Amino acid sequence: STNLYNHQSNYVVYAGRITETKGVAELLDTWAKLNNSDIKLKIVGTGNQLDSLRHQYKQTNIDFLGQKNHEETLNIIKNSKAVITATKLVEGQPRIMCEAAMFGVPIIFPDYGGMSEYFPKSYPLSFKQFDYKDLEKKIYLLSDTNLLKSISYEVFKNIKFILNPNSLYASISKVLTNE
Repeated sequence: STNLYNHQSNYVVYAGRITETKGVAELLDTWAKLNNSDIKLKIVGTGNQLDSLRHQYKQTNIDFLGQKNHEETLNIIKNSKAVITATKLVEGQPRIMCEAAMFGVPIIFPDYGGMSEYFPKSYPLSFKQFDYKDLEKKIYLLSDTNLLKSISYEVFKNIKFILNPNSLYASISKVLTNE
C-alpha cells in the first residue's frame, strides 16, 4: 500500500480508553493550555473519566466523539494530522499506533517501555513520559509541515519493515539461534 498521509488535516486524535492510567486528563490539560484554535483534538473512546472530562473541557478545539467502531476509528485516524497519547502505562504492542503508522500518520507518544521499538531511531515526536512541558513542545511541532511529511515517510517505511513477514522471520531466527 502507499502512504496517503494528509499533512493539511485540521485535527489530531486520541483513540482509546478514557481512564486515569491513559493520561487523557493530562493530555487535555496540556492541549487546553496551548490555546491552538487551528487544530482540533478529537477524543475517541469511552471510560470512567469521559463524563467529567467532557464537562471540564468545553473548548471549541476539543471534540469528544464517544465510542466508535474499529472501522470508524481507523477512518478518523487515517485522516488526522497526528495521533497523540499520554499514557501512563507500559504498553506492550500499541495497536492504534501501529495502525496509524500504516497510514503514515505521525504519532506523539511518551517514550517508555517498548513503544519506541516501533519507531525510527531518534524519533522527533516522542516525549519524556510524565513531562507535559515536553509534550507541549511536541504538539508545537505539528505546525512544521516539512517535518510532518518527513516523519510520515519515516514512520510508514519503518512500520512496513517491522511488520514485513521476512523481517519478522529474520528477527525471530536471530533470537532462536542466539545471534
